[in-house]
Amino acid sequence: VALFNAGMSNLLNKWMLSKTVLTKNVQAPAGPFVAAVSNPAVSVAKGGTVTWANIIALETAVQKKHLPVTASSAFICSTSMLAELRTTLKSSNVAGYIAESVGKGTYEIDGYPVFVSEDVDDNTIEFGVFEYDLLGQFGTVRMIIDPYTDAGKNLTRFVFNTRWDNVVLRQEAFAALVRATV
Repeated sequence: VALFNAGMSNLLNKWMLSKTVLTKNVQAPAGPFVAAVSNPAVSVAKGGTVTWANIIALETAVQKKHLPVTASSAFICSTSMLAELRTTLKSSNVAGYIAESVGKGTYEIDGYPVFVSEDVDDNTIEFGVFEYDLLGQFGTVRMIIDPYTDAGKNLTRFVFNTRWDNVVLRQEAFAALVRATV
């Protein structure tokens, strides 16, 4: 059961944080950052360092859309980007680093929590007000145990079926900073 929950969580995070639409055999709606990453609110030149001004511009891109920035607001980035932000000073005349530790493995940027996901590109920082993204499960979870299909390989196949949907209520509640790679 623990592995099922972890697998489901990983897939849902990938859906919400990925810069591409995830599909296999069915049409899936885009997560909130597909449009935000394809048209970034803040761009950083190739090889450039993310600055405190870039971070403020990223926050402002959402705030100027007349959206209340609430407790559901957060930054999301990869482990590599977080390491960069933890070692980059805000500026020469402002004390502190862009990302600051607020407890055991917990970080904040400008008072907002920072969540780490490897589903976010190493050259991207996402910012969003997550109450404007609805993720829901519908119906029941069905588990099918199939000992026959791969019996010749001495494998038992477990298939989990459920229905999920993701609706972005206000796309302007999600913005991205992207550092060029070419």
